[in-house]
Amino acid sequence: MPNMYTISGADTLIRRIPRKPDHWKILNGVKSATSMNFKTKRGEDGLSVDILALTTLDKAVRTPTTHFAALLSAEIPMRLGFECRHDPIHDNKAHALIIGDITDSSAKKLAAASIGHDFPNTL
Repeated sequence: MPNMYTISGADTLIRRIPRKPDHWKILNGVKSATSMNFKTKRGEDGLSVDILALTTLDKAVRTPTTHFAALLSAEIPMRLGFECRHDPIHDNKAHALIIGDITDSSAKKLAAASIGHDFPNTL
């Protein structure tokens, strides 16, 4: 079993967001993901993210021509009552889950707090 990382409010979480259809919006000149990107599907254990302290943006996004990164302070889901748990998987030691009942309202709050990170020459 790999060493488990304890996520703190100071950590940055990365959510991989598809470019198409448009899963992002620009508010006040800042790109952010829409709330649909912060909802879990039936049967999922939690919202899949990567921990920036354990990876790079390039590794987390993997395919910048089809995806971009939504960066989120772990403090936000923690403050909303969610557990942020390191959950390494076979090919990704930085994988983590945001665990809890993510309602439409909390998905909107997570999305509003996210900041989109795009990669040069990918648009």
